[in-house]
Amino acid sequence: MSQNDVAALEAEYSHWLAERAPGLTKVDPFEFFCADQLLKDFRLSDEDILSGIVGKSNDGGTDSLFFLVGQKLVQDDTDVPEQRGLTANLIFIQSKGSDGFSPLGVDRFQVLTDDILDLQRQPTNYGRTYHKDLLHRIKMFKEAFQKLSLPRLVVDYYYVTRLDVVENQDCITAAERVEDTVRKHFSQAEVHPFHFVNAAKLYTQLYKRPASEKSLHFVELVGLDEGWIGLVKLKDFYTFLKADDGGIIDRLFDDNVRGFQRDTRVNVSIYDTLERPAEMPEFWLLNNGITILSPDAQTGGGKVLKITDPQIVNGLQTSRQIFSYFNAGQCIPDNDNRRILVKVIKNSDEDTRDQIIRATNNQNPMPSEALFTTSRIHKQIEATFKPSGLYYERRRGYYRDQKKPIAKIVSALSVVQAIVAIMERSPNVAQGRPRDYINDMDKRYKIFGHDDYDDSRPMDKEVAKHHPYDLSIYLQCARIVRRVDEFLDIAKLKLDNEAKRNILFYLARYVACAATSSAYSPPGDLVRIDVDALTDDSLTEGLKLVKRIYKRYGGNDEAGKSPRMVRALDRWLVRKFSQPNAQEAKKSRKSPTSRSSSV
Repeated sequence: MSQNDVAALEAEYSHWLAERAPGLTKVDPFEFFCADQLLKDFRLSDEDILSGIVGKSNDGGTDSLFFLVGQKLVQDDTDVPEQRGLTANLIFIQSKGSDGFSPLGVDRFQVLTDDILDLQRQPTNYGRTYHKDLLHRIKMFKEAFQKLSLPRLVVDYYYVTRLDVVENQDCITAAERVEDTVRKHFSQAEVHPFHFVNAAKLYTQLYKRPASEKSLHFVELVGLDEGWIGLVKLKDFYTFLKADDGGIIDRLFDDNVRGFQRDTRVNVSIYDTLERPAEMPEFWLLNNGITILSPDAQTGGGKVLKITDPQIVNGLQTSRQIFSYFNAGQCIPDNDNRRILVKVIKNSDEDTRDQIIRATNNQNPMPSEALFTTSRIHKQIEATFKPSGLYYERRRGYYRDQKKPIAKIVSALSVVQAIVAIMERSPNVAQGRPRDYINDMDKRYKIFGHDDYDDSRPMDKEVAKHHPYDLSIYLQCARIVRRVDEFLDIAKLKLDNEAKRNILFYLARYVACAATSSAYSPPGDLVRIDVDALTDDSLTEGLKLVKRIYKRYGGNDEAGKSPRMVRALDRWLVRKFSQPNAQEAKKSRKSPTSRSSSV
């Protein structure tokens, strides 16, 4: 290694700061940069990475802490899968900009590891004092991990520096002690060798790309103008689905709108068919097959297809059952040559991709989350945000890949939270259960309209009655929440992160009501708010009220998610801005200005 590596890394980091870090004030940019580079294979969103950064005083020696199950980040409202044998990744990252490796820095991981992996240990018995956010993530890990069935625990430690240094023997010995601590609690855990990442290794990591090309072997393959169609042996399809660590490659299903439905009658039937090869007809005769979308695919000689960024948009249930069957490895005959029908469609046009996804997933009843962000309204919201310099993340990772600033990317979930807090007047749900408005079809229709709503043409009455808000409402609510979030970060307010997340949506609701002089913040008045003109003084008045209510009901996460806090705020807002008036309340929800505009 040489100083050239350090210079090259610094140049790349400076370029990243200029492109991606403007407005990134909540975390240390280098800590985000390290997590972003080291966790590429998990394809985390910016929002995911931000949630795992915990570096500050009393951080237990870790700047970032991530817990993933089946390559998906676990959050407060994550439904923990019940599937047996899933891979659970626990990842610690310590990022140092100007210091080298030290045994003391490694040792700090040991106490934190002992506290986290002793699942029964309570915070009062922890070996160190940790800040509230880290305590919250430790609690979240313990609760989620205990819900898993026979998980495969994989633990990684990353110690990162921007200097031209290498670890000494004392550091290696300290790392072995940390690894032993993991095995003390979980003897079967897979603890990867401690990652000492210096400037050269971090620079190399910048150019690592997640595996984005997969080869699929066909028995029969027919090429068409639109792509390819053919038969694939089940064993070869299993290999296509399998990751290097032995698990299933979850990113293959990023664009699949269904989600795995483990115990349905169809899935039981699929697995039953797989288990009885001698008694059942050829597999492909009993199954609709698999549809794969790819921006580019090429034949690689013979009947091998090299597929770039493959996305299985139909056939998730079948794929997972095939994987589970072959992964179990029991009683599978060597001559099992059963096949499945596979379509590979080469198309990079977003509208066409969405049409294919919707068409291939509409034959049967679907989970309520199914077509979220693929419908027309979300494309309109995306177009509405851009002139304001904001990027609505309708397609996961799209603007991240375009290197848009982290602080300017707005996730679909955050828009849901803003609408629920302000327009639905439910800040407790925005804080605690925002995915209810994604998973529940009726609630989703309530804030985004019917998936097939299109006021540029005649519509079915059942579709037309579920209309979205005016596009400007989504932008306005998102901007209000972002302005409040920015205000709550002011150092002199001395708010910890627990208070911020529990106050945020209540204060956003207050601001909307105060600016419209109405407890119901009617859409027609809401769109006229000048968000840029909202002063810290005006927000401070609302903060005093919300803090008072928040403390009255406990001053913790339970308070923030409580309907009692909502009712207390509602009573105050009505007294301050409106007399109880059913007609005004009704108008605020049904006003014609809340209908979607054609785009």
